Amino acid sequence: MLSVGLIAFAAFTLVTVAAMKEGPPTDTDQKTSGAGGFRLILQADIPLGGDLGSEKGREILGVQPAKSELWDRVKFMSMRSWAGQDISCLNLTRPSTPTVLAVPHAMVERGGFTSGKENLLARLEQPISNNEVPVMTDTETATYILKLGVGDTMPITDQRGTPRKLKLVGTLDHSIFQSEMLMGEGNFRELFPAQSGFGTVLLEVSAADEEAVRKALLGNLGDYSVTVDRTADRLASYAQVKNTYLSTFQTLGSLGLMLGTIGLAVVLLRNLVERRAELALLSALGWSSAGRVAVVLWENSLLLLVGLGVGTGCALVAISPSLVGGGRGVNLGALAATLGGVLVVGLGGLAAAVWLGQRRVSAADLRAE
Repeated sequence: MLSVGLIAFAAFTLVTVAAMKEGPPTDTDQKTSGAGGFRLILQADIPLGGDLGSEKGREILGVQPAKSELWDRVKFMSMRSWAGQDISCLNLTRPSTPTVLAVPHAMVERGGFTSGKENLLARLEQPISNNEVPVMTDTETATYILKLGVGDTMPITDQRGTPRKLKLVGTLDHSIFQSEMLMGEGNFRELFPAQSGFGTVLLEVSAADEEAVRKALLGNLGDYSVTVDRTADRLASYAQVKNTYLSTFQTLGSLGLMLGTIGLAVVLLRNLVERRAELALLSALGWSSAGRVAVVLWENSLLLLVGLGVGTGCALVAISPSLVGGGRGVNLGALAATLGGVLVVGLGGLAAAVWLGQRRVSAADLRAE
């Protein structure tokens, strides 16, 4: 029971860790996804003085042509920004002054970024009370980077030098806003009145027009030092950090499980020493050496097989809701290779232990029996 239990726990851990890994998102075109249905995100080091969503704004920015069928098929959501620190897992230091994005009323009315019925973005338009400004950010950023829960606050100083508190009124799961905090545009203007132009633009575009729009914006807005990225790539870059940690844990867990199976072989060797008389009696009754080895090896291999089977089966049951409803996947090939490697190492260790133990069976053991 102890051997089976330890192996099962280790196998359970390996499978569940493998299920926590995130692959490239495939739902960024859906409004309820972490990308809110926006396939592209534009960020400008020099704020854009015009709104890309209007023909006049494109003329101000020097976009040629300012009017075309391509732009008519794209929906732009321009957001003002106040440059602070990156608050995502890509920042090696703990941020104290976050980057803030202003959420326009049109974006609040549009909603999205959550599969729930409530429009969470509407909370951002709550008025400032007691110098507490409503903000939102990504769930993982709030939990692991900022160490904030809903209702908690963090200090900030506005452009007038007035101390304020950013109050977290909600979080978004697996969103593209892991590097920034979101604030209602009205409150943003009150805190940062001198901040002009748009630093971030979200683009709702079809898959067919995606590359053409990206190239057109990069070619026309080079003077503003813009980057135009796919939101799927941005989400994948965030997930890569977590996947790296999980891969490390999985590798260490695999090595630990292999060492555990070798430990099982050591226990078997001790057990064989204690069973020398029994094995000698089997020899006297006509059992061949190969037969004795097969019996002992099968007895102990069964412990390894049952442990791996129980642990893997329980883990698959435990993670099935996440696999079905969470859009996650498991690299079954890599996981099978890991468990297969553990099985091979374990069986090899058991076979070596049986071979060594059999060499100690003698007639004296039979006389003792």
